[in-house]
Amino acid sequence: LEIISPGSSPEVDLEQILVAATSELLGCKVAEIEKSIPSLRIVALRRGQESIQIAPSAGTTIEPGDMLVVIGERAPLLELASRAESPTR
Repeated sequence: LEIISPGSSPEVDLEQILVAATSELLGCKVAEIEKSIPSLRIVALRRGQESIQIAPSAGTTIEPGDMLVVIGERAPLLELASRAESPTR
């Protein structure tokens, strides 16, 4: 997805990111993640066989196996993907 507007604008991507069972994101709330990584938004969340949550609430807690649908600039998306895979500290 590329958003074009007058002047220079950064490229925006939409990604699906799987949260690993050992991710440092486990137990974090959507609002905490969005605050810690500016320039991205979690726009949907799929948990197991449940229906997809469009615009999950800020208080939604991340669990192992959650599939996050995230929009943002490339660098913040890569940071989130790394944190979703990395072991808890």
